Amino acid sequence: MQLHMVAMIAGLCVLDQAVKFWARTVLQPVGRMELIPRIISLSYEQNSGAFFSILEGKQLILISVTIVAVTLIITMLTHPKYRFRGIAHWALMLILTGALGNFTDRLCHGYVIDMFKFEFMTFAIFNVADICITIGGIVFVAALTFGKTNRGMFEKKNAAA
Repeated sequence: MQLHMVAMIAGLCVLDQAVKFWARTVLQPVGRMELIPRIISLSYEQNSGAFFSILEGKQLILISVTIVAVTLIITMLTHPKYRFRGIAHWALMLILTGALGNFTDRLCHGYVIDMFKFEFMTFAIFNVADICITIGGIVFVAALTFGKTNRGMFEKKNAAA
């Protein structure tokens, strides 16, 4: 894995864990803080499930799925036969970062710490790792969908010209 990839993933993982540490030590005692009134607030939550609390309490399943997903993404980023280019490459790194951030919480605490809450609509409470997964997922699907061809975001290294 190239240095810029490792640096971005490590930097965003550190940011995710720092925000979660802040939420655990500062936000949890007060419960809730308004960030942008009537738009977004900060609210400490312990999520033992995945997005929208699905598979709540099923940590072994969530940890197993994460290990498989992380392995697959690392393979897609580094496999010698195929290599993703451009924005699809960066999108996969965001997804990997988010998966590692929430995986760290599950291993250390048995739950994921969430804190961002939209006030103007009913939506799941989320964290920095979730933002990385969501943006990365949307960009990756868009890159594959709107690339030059359906397979336009990766190239076969040994392909004949």
